[in-house]
Amino acid sequence: MKRIMLMMTLLSVFYNAQAQWNSNGDNTTSGTVSATQFKMTSGDGMSGLFIQRPQSSNDPFRITMGSQTIKGGIMIGREDWSSKVLIPWNVGIGTTNLGGNKLAVKGNVFVEGNLKLSSVSMDSGDGKATLYIQKPNSSDDPFKITMGAQTIRGGIMIGREDWNSKVMIPWDVGIGTRDTQGYKLAVNGKIRAKEIKVDTGWSDFVFYDNYELPTLIEVENHIKEKGHLKDIPSAKEVEENGIFLGEMDAKLLQKVEELTL
Repeated sequence: MKRIMLMMTLLSVFYNAQAQWNSNGDNTTSGTVSATQFKMTSGDGMSGLFIQRPQSSNDPFRITMGSQTIKGGIMIGREDWSSKVLIPWNVGIGTTNLGGNKLAVKGNVFVEGNLKLSSVSMDSGDGKATLYIQKPNSSDDPFKITMGAQTIRGGIMIGREDWNSKVMIPWDVGIGTRDTQGYKLAVNGKIRAKEIKVDTGWSDFVFYDNYELPTLIEVENHIKEKGHLKDIPSAKEVEENGIFLGEMDAKLLQKVEELTL
């Protein structure tokens, strides 16, 4: 009886150990596997992958493939059996079409932290429309942004290139809104700036000899009838349509000049 109980206990321990390491009957594992080293080899002694955990908090991971070792990084590739030099592989995530790139990703990419790039390139795949952004070579060299045949230094170009004329066609930009209502820039929210320059007309025509200055009676009658000054929008109109800053400044100046006269 004791022998039977001992045999059943050993079988149970063996089964649980096997189930914890290889529950599916193949080379897959479930749960957590703890190891100080990980090693793969082809059996010929010429190519292999060896990963060793740090010996201390100051010691990085060591990853060795053949005769090459990287500390604190990831090595993906194969070793040339003759020269013992690592030949890196191109890596595809979600795609097998790498297009000759070292890394190709099909899907969204999330980066929590800084992403440092020397240049950014986007193209449609046909070589006709391309956006290229290159970092400065020095503190005196501005960013260079190129779309097709056009280049801007120290600015931002948002648009597309006409495939026939090679001329950049700018897009309308919306921040906080998709409805730009035909404006080049539409912002749904507050804007803070140290200075805004508006190119607009001005109201010096008030001082021309042929300008008909309204009388005080005409001004009074217009206010009684309309509830606001002539040529100035009402509060309802402003609430519905907003105002153009340059145009409104010119109209306010017009009223100041009329009062002065």
